[in-house]
Amino acid sequence: MKLTDSLDEQRTLWALRNASRATLLFPSNLEGEAARRLLNQILGAAQRHHGWRLVVYLVLFILSGVLFFVPGPNVVAYYFGFRSFGHFQSWRGARRSLTSVDWRLQPNDDLAELAALVHEPHGRRAARVEDIARRLDLEHLPAFFEREAA
Repeated sequence: MKLTDSLDEQRTLWALRNASRATLLFPSNLEGEAARRLLNQILGAAQRHHGWRLVVYLVLFILSGVLFFVPGPNVVAYYFGFRSFGHFQSWRGARRSLTSVDWRLQPNDDLAELAALVHEPHGRRAARVEDIARRLDLEHLPAFFEREAA
C-alpha cells in the first residue's frame, strides 16, 4: 500500500471515530446488500490490521524501555509510541464504524461509470475519469484511479 493511500485510510478511520452517521456512495450497478457486505469486509479487515499492528507496536514500545539507560531522548520509544497511538485511533475508528455508525447507502451513477472504465486503455479513459472526478469533487481521483487500475 502506498503511503498516500495509507494516510487517506488513516484520516478516514480517525474521522469515523466520532461519527454517528456516514454515507457510503457505491456504484449504482451494485446491489445495496453487496455494498453493505463489502463495507463490512473492508472495515473488518481494517480493524484486524490495525489491531495487530497496535499489539506489535505496543510490545516494541515496551521493549524499547531498555534504552532508558542510553543518554539522550529515547527516539526509538517515541517512534513506537507514536505508531501505537496511530494504530489505536485507526482501530477505534474501524470498530466504531462497524458497531455504532448509522450508514446510509447511496447508489451513484458516476461510480458505476468509473468502474466500467477499469479495463479501458489509459488514453481512452483519461478524459472521462477527469470528468467524473470533477462531478464528484475529488481532485486526486484520476491519480488514484490510474494507480489502482494499472
